[in-house]
Amino acid sequence: GLSNHALDTPWPKVALTRERFAAEICGERLEPGPLRKLLRDRRPASDEVLPETGIGVERERLLSSPFIVSDTYGTRCTTVVLVDREGGIRVEECCYGRDGEPVGRTEVAFQVTAGSA
Repeated sequence: GLSNHALDTPWPKVALTRERFAAEICGERLEPGPLRKLLRDRRPASDEVLPETGIGVERERLLSSPFIVSDTYGTRCTTVVLVDREGGIRVEECCYGRDGEPVGRTEVAFQVTAGSA
């Protein structure tokens, strides 16, 4: 999980999403729908775990959810990449407007074979 801070910074939304992702990939079959749902989670972290970066608790709360909706700052795309054991790769990217509603979606699938560069 990545945030807008240094790699491996324990941001609450990154830790929460990692935990939920780990539970999701333990299932029988991995599908992009549940992963997209994880990335669209708008629930803020509890105030007790918010970092203190100097921007105030209201702004920290706004920025604490995995999916951010705001007029001035927010999530503009989410990307799910699935790779299967046979070398099949599927990439799905969804783009969002200021209101958090989808405005576009791109899907690409391809196969990587042994000896491919």
